[in-house]
Amino acid sequence: MKKRIYVLVNGAYNSPTGRRARGLFSKELLDSYCVKIVYREIKQFKTPIKFIFDILDFKPQVLYLTKMGYTTGVTGLYFRLFSRVKIILDTGDIVAELIKSLGCNCVIVFLSAFFERLIMKLSHIIVVRGTYYKKFLNAKKFTNVTLIQDGVDTKIMCPINVEKMRKELSLNKVLTVGICGSLVLSKGLNICYGWEIVEVINILKDKPIVGIIIGDGTGLPYLKRKVKEYGIEKKILFLGTFKYEELHKWLNLIDICVSTQTNDIVGQVRTTAKLVDYLACGRYILATDVGEAKLVLPQEMRVEYIGTEDKSYPEKLAKKVIKVLENLILLEKGKNGIKIAEQKFEYIILRKKLLFLFEIL
Repeated sequence: MKKRIYVLVNGAYNSPTGRRARGLFSKELLDSYCVKIVYREIKQFKTPIKFIFDILDFKPQVLYLTKMGYTTGVTGLYFRLFSRVKIILDTGDIVAELIKSLGCNCVIVFLSAFFERLIMKLSHIIVVRGTYYKKFLNAKKFTNVTLIQDGVDTKIMCPINVEKMRKELSLNKVLTVGICGSLVLSKGLNICYGWEIVEVINILKDKPIVGIIIGDGTGLPYLKRKVKEYGIEKKILFLGTFKYEELHKWLNLIDICVSTQTNDIVGQVRTTAKLVDYLACGRYILATDVGEAKLVLPQEMRVEYIGTEDKSYPEKLAKKVIKVLENLILLEKGKNGIKIAEQKFEYIILRKKLLFLFEIL
């Protein structure tokens, strides 16, 4: 009889968390196990009871919780205390520190930290997505930690010819620099993902360089206000969001993909899904010298970032961009990332690690 695995995704079907679940639990695993993947609804405070009854009906041997949160935490806690179901927690962030960086009050941060540590203590296995996260938890005496980084399907994420699109968007005679991600405004730092692109373009506004920002979120109005304030409306394209299956077309419009992580515990423990997408698309990458990027990118593609808020970072990033502008042949080095993605982050590779976990449980 096949082992039954219930995968509870703390996110919607098209969220990065949802895509990770489907990437890990694809045909190879589905043939070996009886797997059910369920996604959290938007009204999360009403969902734990629904999930608990659904799990009781499914009768799994393993409950796989993807991303730490209220829904996954409460559900996992119930089954750890009142059943023999094995619990695996898959997490990519130190949630309490992330919430703190977003400017939440100290009570919420304290409760998040307490609850997060409790669930980790009760989980049979913790799956983390960053090398430094594993080291961090090992230093905290957690011995049940396995590293399975953010993954990518290189059949979907791959280089393609976008010359026609570049001409249509008047990008055929410029160097493009951009990011892709959730544009969430940090109240604590009063900055937003994508701020570095706005600042770099402002610094280099007299150069043949255009910024591209792919994504949406609470910080989008903030970014647009800064663009207007700097008078660089014609130098930055806000492209919105796209289905994952179409995203590679737009990533290939970006000559230099930027990946910024703060040099603190929040940034250090991450791999970030966008980094592996950039690699798979063969883009030239400029990333902060933090986390998984520090381990997989050459020195020339890494940019120093000091602490949580480095106001000198845009200037350092701009200098790296100028080096590429002056020697465009450097962009060819982005193609080296394709092999890194295939050998280190391809879901086929990551699934082997997951299969091993289910065999030892």
